[in-house]
Amino acid sequence: TGPTDLAAARDFYASLGPRAAVMVKALAGGGGRGMRPVLDIDDLPEAMARCSSEAMSAFGNGDVYVERLLPAARHIEVQIIGDGTDVSHVWERECSIQRQRQKLIEIAPAPALPGSVRIQLLEAAVRLASAAEYRSLGTIEFLVDADGDDDAAFAFIEANARVQVEHTVTEQVTGVDLVATQLLIAGGRSLAEIGLRQDDVPDPTGYAVQARVNLETMQADGNVRPSGGVLRTYDPPAGPGLRTDGYGYAGYATNPAYDSLVAKVIGHGPSFEAAARRTARALAEFRVEGVDTNLAFLRALLGHPDVLASQVHTLFVEENLRAVLATAESDSIARFVSTEAASSGAGAGASVSSADPLAVLAHGKSEESFETSATSSTRPPGGAAVGPDGTVALPAPLQGTVISVSVSIGDEVAAGQPVLVMESMKMEHVVSADSSGVVRAIGVEPGMAVYEGSALLHIEEGDVSVTADSGLDAVDLDVIRPDLAEVLERHEFLADDARPAAVARRRKTGHRTARENVTQLIDPGSWVEYGSGVVAAQRTRRSVDDLIENTPADGMISGIGAVNGDSFDEDAAQAVIMAYDYTGPWTQNTPSLDTTAAGCAPNTHQCWGCSATLPAAVTDHHAPLHASPGAPGNYNFLCDIDEAIPGGTVCDPWGAGTLGWDSAGGDSVCVNPYILAADRVVDFYTLGIGVPASKLVLGVGFYGRAFRNVGPIGSAAPAATDGLHQY
Repeated sequence: TGPTDLAAARDFYASLGPRAAVMVKALAGGGGRGMRPVLDIDDLPEAMARCSSEAMSAFGNGDVYVERLLPAARHIEVQIIGDGTDVSHVWERECSIQRQRQKLIEIAPAPALPGSVRIQLLEAAVRLASAAEYRSLGTIEFLVDADGDDDAAFAFIEANARVQVEHTVTEQVTGVDLVATQLLIAGGRSLAEIGLRQDDVPDPTGYAVQARVNLETMQADGNVRPSGGVLRTYDPPAGPGLRTDGYGYAGYATNPAYDSLVAKVIGHGPSFEAAARRTARALAEFRVEGVDTNLAFLRALLGHPDVLASQVHTLFVEENLRAVLATAESDSIARFVSTEAASSGAGAGASVSSADPLAVLAHGKSEESFETSATSSTRPPGGAAVGPDGTVALPAPLQGTVISVSVSIGDEVAAGQPVLVMESMKMEHVVSADSSGVVRAIGVEPGMAVYEGSALLHIEEGDVSVTADSGLDAVDLDVIRPDLAEVLERHEFLADDARPAAVARRRKTGHRTARENVTQLIDPGSWVEYGSGVVAAQRTRRSVDDLIENTPADGMISGIGAVNGDSFDEDAAQAVIMAYDYTGPWTQNTPSLDTTAAGCAPNTHQCWGCSATLPAAVTDHHAPLHASPGAPGNYNFLCDIDEAIPGGTVCDPWGAGTLGWDSAGGDSVCVNPYILAADRVVDFYTLGIGVPASKLVLGVGFYGRAFRNVGPIGSAAPAATDGLHQY
């Protein structure tokens, strides 16, 4: 239900008894990032620290949790599609053949899955998606006891609200174009309209096997070594019963900032064994030169007797790694003539700009963010590939991206001391010095992508006064990374304390700030803000610094918070809250219309659609609110009243009813600014601006259930009257 700290993780691990094992997972994660198995409780601290760091880097959220690990389990996922009302399954897939929690081979349907277990999985997936009123393409994933039979136990692990890499095998056996289906659903079509209600979903025809072709090689220790360079030859297989989805082409320079997947080969056949053999033969026809791939490893896997017998589980690759590698190394079958051996350059040819987190999207399009030559250096401008005289290079142990560097030029380091962290294959790797001495040159910086063997730094070897664990002792776990510090600084600037001039303008007119109104409205500790980093779309004529300083959040504070959580359950108390922030200099952009409409004194206020006055029979409470004729709930107006309005005048866009007021002291104010509900005032608040705090009535509604002390619209009076006056 939430993040797990180390103490709770230890207690949970200890509660599992003998042969316990857990999986550490990123709370906001997916795709294998921020995910590690722990088979020894002493390994928990390091695993949680690394997973948290990986999760923060990938998702901006370092929270992790732990769950029990079932070592001998099959990974079965169910393809579902929903239209918000109905949900259908499009059968299941076998995804147990993995390396480092990332799928290598997928099969549809899951072979040798007991029929009773299949029915239970399909029903559970549909039931879960139906409960969420799911609308889109999605995947519900389970772990199934690999040793079980018809009564095999299974457990839900996650739901992916997106199209999966392995959707292809389901398409091949059902003929359903899942991508097109997702687009139709997004366009408003129902399952009935597109012919995919459950009774209409085709039964699988035969089996399909997908093999993920990655630019990588498996190592005997279980690690994956990514490769990179230029694809000098790229010739995918084709033929009856085959499908190849890929992005490679001759001359393509790889980029380590992307996933290593370059192609998917899918074979379809009348039986699982026939589909597996067709896929294996296609892999033998796949000609890729210039970089190393896992083609031979995939062929060896598909030829393994246990794979063909469907005796697999999620640790199958690890348990059979040496045998599979031996088969792959002796595999000389290549159904093409090779023209040259694979080779790799020294530099990655892609250096990700640390100033622009989206710079990777410009790869191959902009020389400003990337060096696109396959042999170009990945070191900073001026950095030397060869270090100072008398130094030795610390080579990159694998291809990846530098995440952090923990030493500086002139620092003493000991052999085995951690000096930097790299990310590769969605996991972080600590790189340690291989010799003792003094750092004389550093050739990389955070954000740089490097190939295996590239010089990371240069060390002048010699005796030092530090030990290998000195670097660990010096690590400050509370240190804030520069990029995170910049984000926090932006958030701090949004606070009223950081904008005294803007606050002073509000105080001068006797008004409060929008953030003060939000704080007063919501329950303490419940505010989650969205869009705070947005600025006005005026970059062509104003500097970014000017926009950050003068148009924070583009003048609209928005987020989610709880209102009256002590009186309502969590769901009913939660509200979407929006407040116009008039502290910025763009206030003058607000439309201003003086009106002489009935009931509104001219030139005393700025208002759209003023036309009603308070009924004499209604007093200082919440007046009835009525929908406009022919358009229930369609109130839509904006008021900004700076002067007292005599006689209890209020703004009502349609003249259909009274909205709300405070007549204390003979004044009245307009409920401000949008009202969008006809039956109850709640769950969507826009705070009134331009009214003295003592005269401000907050009240607008959207899909609601409760608004503090104001009951359903139409009530003669709220449960308590002060709720209308205290903001």
